[in-house]
Amino acid sequence: MLWLTSGSCLLLGIGAAGWPSQIWTQRLFSASLAAWCWLIVAHFGLDWVWPVLLWGTIGVGGGCCWLGYHWIRRQHWGRGSVTLVIGSLWISSGSGYHQLPTSYQQVLQWLILVGCAQVVSLAWSGGWLWLSSQRCQVPVPVVVLGAGLTPSGQVTPILASRLKRAQQAWQTAPRSIVVSGGQGPDEPWSEAHAMAQWLVQHNIPATAIQCEDQSTSTVENLKFSAQCLSTDAVQLITSDFHLLRTSWLAQHQHLHASYLAAPTPWYQLPSNLLRELVALVAMNAWWLVVSGSGVGWLLLR
Repeated sequence: MLWLTSGSCLLLGIGAAGWPSQIWTQRLFSASLAAWCWLIVAHFGLDWVWPVLLWGTIGVGGGCCWLGYHWIRRQHWGRGSVTLVIGSLWISSGSGYHQLPTSYQQVLQWLILVGCAQVVSLAWSGGWLWLSSQRCQVPVPVVVLGAGLTPSGQVTPILASRLKRAQQAWQTAPRSIVVSGGQGPDEPWSEAHAMAQWLVQHNIPATAIQCEDQSTSTVENLKFSAQCLSTDAVQLITSDFHLLRTSWLAQHQHLHASYLAAPTPWYQLPSNLLRELVALVAMNAWWLVVSGSGVGWLLLR
């Protein structure tokens, strides 16, 4: 009976993932997957969970140290690399877990289990987005989302990857390109200006480029870029790690969007995925609190 119930929950979640893009289906999928994880744990017990988490923590900590070494070699020291190194040492050390009172350890155990379920849910959601994306049949305007500049005002490797995707899209079918990004406090000019310069230097006609240089967030990127166009059908270009959140925000703004994912340098992927995870949790905080509290209560009662 347990296997029948857990299998039904898993199939329900996968079915919701394959349904057309709606917020309620994503929440149904998350809840179904969390229920499935709980049923499996209820059957096998927690004895097998903690060794997996222990060795997983050691592996993640070591992996972060290795990534940090390569990041520093390629990018030199910066806020991202320092954060990665500190986080690696903290993860590897366990941060005094066994010195905490038992009640605190139980809370952390609950957070770990809920976090595992939510991370898996987000991973499945990202996979669903990739599998369900369709190629744009008719050329529509391209919108390239900004990603910060270097202190000297040049595009970063992540932003250059997005611009290369825009260049490829234009070469496949010439169309209007909107470059979207304002000027940060530590940037000499707007991201849109630097992006337009990069495209012109790579043989994209200046007449095909529109600059949106007022936005300071992804929400504003989408909102202000849509105002530059006479249609709500667009092709959004952003990094692979940023695609899921971008698609959710585009839905809320009622854009008829297709997507192109730009690859991220491998040594920058873990920290950017972590940042996106935090942003996605913040976007769905109330839902995660309700579902996570329910799962945690069932596990610890």
